[in-house]
This record gives sequence, C-alpha cells and structure tokens, in this order.
Amino acid sequence: MVTKISERNISGYAFNRKEEWLQAIGLKEMPKYINWTKTFLLFDQLSKALYTPSWSDDEYLLSSFFRNVYRESASIGRSLHINIPEPSHFPGKQYFAPFASGILDIGKKLTRGT
Repeated sequence: MVTKISERNISGYAFNRKEEWLQAIGLKEMPKYINWTKTFLLFDQLSKALYTPSWSDDEYLLSSFFRNVYRESASIGRSLHINIPEPSHFPGKQYFAPFASGILDIGKKLTRGT
C-alpha cells in the first residue's frame, strides 16, 4: 500500500497507486493538512488587532500588522488553495483590502469544510 521514502533528513511514506486509492474512496485529490494550532493563533492575532481601539479604525496600522502576519497567512492559504497577496505589491494602506479579502476566503472555506 505504501512505500517508505528516505531523502536526506526527510523520511515518510507515500501511497503506491495513489490515483487508484483516491478513486476507490471517492476523492479527487489528497486531503490537505490544516495546522489548526497555527490557524487559530493567526485568527486570534487578527481578532486582537481588529479590536484594539487605536488600530480598529486605522487601515494603515492594520495593513502594517497584516504585513507582519503574511507568512503565516500565506501558508494557511496555500493549504486551502487560496492566494494571499504579497504585501510588496500594495504600498501603505492599499494592502488592507486584498489581505482582508484573502483572510475572509480562508474563513469561508474553513466553515464550509475542505
């Protein structure tokens, strides 16, 4: 059923005849792994930032904060096939809307199931 994979410092297992197994159990692709701890920590950080009085009405400050959590957000987004835009493409407060849209997409996908 599986083959052990050993490459340098990486070891793990892979399905033999993966496509056949996916078809047999009715899946189109392998389920994605979601690191729930990192996901909940990210949403906790976002919630705190959005409800901090001095930040909640300032798109520039929130955009700066969003830039700081980009890596975590992008990682979670990739696991769900959601693209979180890179901050370097949006100067100043212009990053607020694209980042917020990506985070909302993550939230919607998590509530519907993956």
